[in-house]
Amino acid sequence: MKPLVHGFGIDDAIYQTTIEHNKTLQECPYHRQWRNMIRSCYSRASGLTICMKWRSFMAFREWMEVQDYEGRRFISWRGGEYSPSNCAFVDKAVFMCIKAGKDSDHKMAELRDLANDAPDAETSRMLFSIHRGLRK
Repeated sequence: MKPLVHGFGIDDAIYQTTIEHNKTLQECPYHRQWRNMIRSCYSRASGLTICMKWRSFMAFREWMEVQDYEGRRFISWRGGEYSPSNCAFVDKAVFMCIKAGKDSDHKMAELRDLANDAPDAETSRMLFSIHRGLRK
């Protein structure tokens, strides 16, 4: 049995997640994101947690496979817990607005505008929720 990843994650991959290609190691993007999420929560006192379902790599991979993730940033948009209902991949502009958050009225307005122009209702709801949370 493999050891837990950062004392939490169960690496139940049914395939090799790292391969050597042109003399460099390349990690599966699903595995890299899952491992980074766990590290950010459990290798230091971040205050964030991960839902029990995502303790399993294969469960996280199943969720991520249907996300538009390439070239995008992974966020837990309500804070607190990483879970399927609380996470999304967002483009860099959205990520930077969230990161700037309360520190910039301009960024808050930009985030509101991004929410208004979102490509779908789910993304729009997520962005408005972030905007409301940051205004508090």
